[in-house]
Amino acid sequence: MTKDSEENKMCHHYAVTPYKPKQVGTWLYPTCGCYKGFKLCEDQWTCTCGCNSCGRKKRSIKNRFIKNRKSRKSKFSFKKHNPASRKIQLKNIFQNKKLRIAGLIPQALTNCPNGQTGASILDRCYRIFDDVSDRKTLVESKEICASIGGGLAVISSREEWWKLMKAVSGGWNSFWISETSSEITPSTTRAKDGAQIEVINRYQFHELVDGGVIVNLMNDFRQVPPQWDIVDKRQRHRFVCEV
Repeated sequence: MTKDSEENKMCHHYAVTPYKPKQVGTWLYPTCGCYKGFKLCEDQWTCTCGCNSCGRKKRSIKNRFIKNRKSRKSKFSFKKHNPASRKIQLKNIFQNKKLRIAGLIPQALTNCPNGQTGASILDRCYRIFDDVSDRKTLVESKEICASIGGGLAVISSREEWWKLMKAVSGGWNSFWISETSSEITPSTTRAKDGAQIEVINRYQFHELVDGGVIVNLMNDFRQVPPQWDIVDKRQRHRFVCEV
């Protein structure tokens, strides 16, 4: 693993690959990018700053010049990570979930095959088990996935990681994934052959013997840099099945 690859892991969403340094003032950063609806915060890594203009039609050159001249000093937003946000947003997420189950608000459209229910993410179908009662050990999670004709989700890109994490309780809870998920550096920017994420194994568990891989140990999608953790397989976490 090169130092350049390690630097790219700092990016919240994705990094320009191969490594491309970006200078801000006297500091060098990896060139990070954010997915639709987000923009870089002032730390040059985090993508939790809202982007109200993302996806809008481009303004005329004259209007852009005027707008840029007015806002040049505030190009980057400051992170506003309120610890209380998790409790508030989880409450809203599960209230909406109850309303969907009751048929009071519409279910999201899905491209899953006939007879399968779940979330369609990047042309793959997943079953999300993110209720409090859904927390299982690694072995139990694998057994449930197998019983519905699938297996634990295999993550092979940063975009899959981000969208799956946000699909699990809005990004506020940890969950099991397959040990075959790929944490390596992708071949190019936003390629699907590597998630480029640091894997932490504090207690030296073996992911094929007594440990398993979880996403979002911190229970906070705002965590930077992103990481996966190898933990005791007897722990109970939510999980995602790929079907």
